[in-house]
Amino acid sequence: MKIIGIVVPALLAVGSLFFDNGLVPFFVLASAAIFLLGVDFNTRHRDYFQPYYGLYGLAFLYALSTLIHVTKNGVTIYGEVFTEKQLTMYVVTCLCGQLALAAGQIAASFLFRRPRTLPQVSVQAAEIESRQFRRSLGLTMIVIGTAFLPFYLKTFNFLQPTNYSENALTSRTENFGDYYAGLRGVFLVAAPVTLIVCWSALTLADRVSKPYHRGIAIVLLCAHILTSMLSGWRGVMMSAATVLLIAFNYRRRLIDMKTLLALSAVTYVVINGIAVARSQSSLSGFKTVLSDEYQGQGLSFLALENSGELATSTNLLRLIIAIDTGESEYQHGYMLVSQFGAFLPKFLFPDRPLFASELFVVKFYPGVYESGGGYGLFMYQDGYWDFGIAGVMVISAIYMVFQCWIYARLIKFVRTDFSVLLYATIYTQSILACARSGYVGSIKALLMAALPLFLVKLITDFVVRPREPMTPGRLNPPTSGSVPASRHP
Repeated sequence: MKIIGIVVPALLAVGSLFFDNGLVPFFVLASAAIFLLGVDFNTRHRDYFQPYYGLYGLAFLYALSTLIHVTKNGVTIYGEVFTEKQLTMYVVTCLCGQLALAAGQIAASFLFRRPRTLPQVSVQAAEIESRQFRRSLGLTMIVIGTAFLPFYLKTFNFLQPTNYSENALTSRTENFGDYYAGLRGVFLVAAPVTLIVCWSALTLADRVSKPYHRGIAIVLLCAHILTSMLSGWRGVMMSAATVLLIAFNYRRRLIDMKTLLALSAVTYVVINGIAVARSQSSLSGFKTVLSDEYQGQGLSFLALENSGELATSTNLLRLIIAIDTGESEYQHGYMLVSQFGAFLPKFLFPDRPLFASELFVVKFYPGVYESGGGYGLFMYQDGYWDFGIAGVMVISAIYMVFQCWIYARLIKFVRTDFSVLLYATIYTQSILACARSGYVGSIKALLMAALPLFLVKLITDFVVRPREPMTPGRLNPPTSGSVPASRHP
């Protein structure tokens, strides 16, 4: 069955090349065939939040968006012209990147096999640890949330949301010379918000949560998501919603394909609607702008080629054009090394290297950079700028294996509340944001996002656990023998 599923779209992809305007169908069909290479058809309970589905799906959508736009309009979204050779190189690069993702998934399936059985004591210990972690998470959230309330309150104040178009570029420009801006953002804003979102998601996903706890969680999460939407913070809104979905996925039941597709469709409409109306910061303003857009252009803003969210992939084509014309050249590893150098804190190393996303906009759009803007970095640009297609394939495969390793350690075997929330937080940065942040940038983002949860884990291990006896509590009494690993999909 798998062979047929791969061969048929592959043959159709080849056949589409013999027709006019066949590049888009070729890319879609070839991508489908490559995707099926990494799918395990023997899995009874499919987990759609494992890294492969999200990373491959987003890479495909971003790449397809640019391909449709340039084949229809003859120029990129920024008005740059290209040759047929350069466009072909773009398609080949994206397909090779997707092939590398599939190869990484296949390699990981052999490297990180699930044990046939899991000791019962491990399952019970995990449940006890989760109970202790929930207590630590709630207390830490209250302490840190209260202490830093003035700094992050704006992320929950939907009555007075900030205006994205007025504040985005201004705040970035002001932070250029402020070496402590990033540090304050991570510890005074991102940390308490992460703890609140994680506690709320876990409370709503846990079947035994108290009703008043659920009520508080609903208020907090809805306030944060609504504020993010009205403020134009699409990524922040998506992160909070994704943490909630992943908590439900692993603490209630696995989300099926129909539900996930429906949620994805709604998300796509909301994200692109925000892109159109982010000049407003009220529901009435959103309604007015979207109504005017619909009357003037219909639903064209929902077309893949018009999606501002997916436009980041255009940067790969721009880079291919630059290297092909001699405007830039391959960096032969410098880009990779310098990006890891950018992990250094700016307040200690003011002259640290820039991330590839910053270097890209500095070189090709200096005026945008000086005004505080940016265009992001498509995930394949990391490798392509250094070593061309070979760099794309090697880095993509390694990154896929790395994500699968995280998944295996946190989810695939015995999982706890800590591992579920940690995976959800990492997923938002290293899977959802990767397509527009690049591989290396996503690694830095996931490390910073995980810090608050590691703090809670340390409190659990060194403060709560020594004071609380390791008794099963509300758990079933221990039994001898083992439990099949299939009970932990």
